[in-house]
Amino acid sequence: MNVRIKFSKYGMAKFIGHLDVVRYFQRAIRRSGLEAAYSEGFNPHQLLYFAAPLGLGETSDGEYMDAEFLLEYPVKEIKERLNAVMAEGFFIHTVTKLAEWKPNTKKESVMSLASCADYMVSVKDVDVEHSGIVKPYAEWLSRMQEGIKEFLDSDKILVEKNTKKGRREVDAKPMIFAWGFAPEDIEGGCSGISHAEQYKNGMRLFLKLASGSVENLKPELLMEAYCAKNHIPYKESALQFHRMEIYCDLSLRNMNHEEAREAISEGKRRREFVPLYHVGKHEIEA
Repeated sequence: MNVRIKFSKYGMAKFIGHLDVVRYFQRAIRRSGLEAAYSEGFNPHQLLYFAAPLGLGETSDGEYMDAEFLLEYPVKEIKERLNAVMAEGFFIHTVTKLAEWKPNTKKESVMSLASCADYMVSVKDVDVEHSGIVKPYAEWLSRMQEGIKEFLDSDKILVEKNTKKGRREVDAKPMIFAWGFAPEDIEGGCSGISHAEQYKNGMRLFLKLASGSVENLKPELLMEAYCAKNHIPYKESALQFHRMEIYCDLSLRNMNHEEAREAISEGKRRREFVPLYHVGKHEIEA
């Protein structure tokens, strides 16, 4: 039985790295009593597959994990048994039973399906020192609402990314699909902030960005570029990044990397983003 699990990571759990999250779920499945499937060989391990790893210190209501079980379980039972053993900071939202793959066909991994993500960037209620001046970070970013519009309306948005060939500048403009100052400004944004941290100043930015193996833009890089252009101190620790949802681009599905890159660069294909829990589903527990 193959299932796709959507879960939240929040609170103190945001300081747990990705590899420890993998180990945590391995132990949680054992505690739940669910019969997990294991790989073969000298070092067998549970067959768990995660979508795009979340950055350390970031929270999320849209994390995904595929799991294989030896027995057939009702999806509602899987959700209930896992939530019963979850520690504070983790919560299972949905469990989707995936359709069985036909023999001699390549199985899609949840990581390869990821191509876009929604983020909420919140300004924390903290003071920041810059050039000898100390004031709330919300005051440093007080012109963000006007400045972001000018910044994102630019013909080209240069950000520095680490690549296999070293650190280089890339144009982030084609990797920004939507943005706004309210969750309603990006499609689907309202459903992914139940475990987001809230701050008194109320300054938030919502972004829909490329997130996958073909093209990827982290919200931290975009905020860093915005601050640099507007001569504002960039303090990543004074911002809280919250991932709301991860999407598959159905227009690129079943393409290899080269085909997907070519289709994106040509810009002729209408992109069709669908939440990962809808892809390959057979049965879903809401």
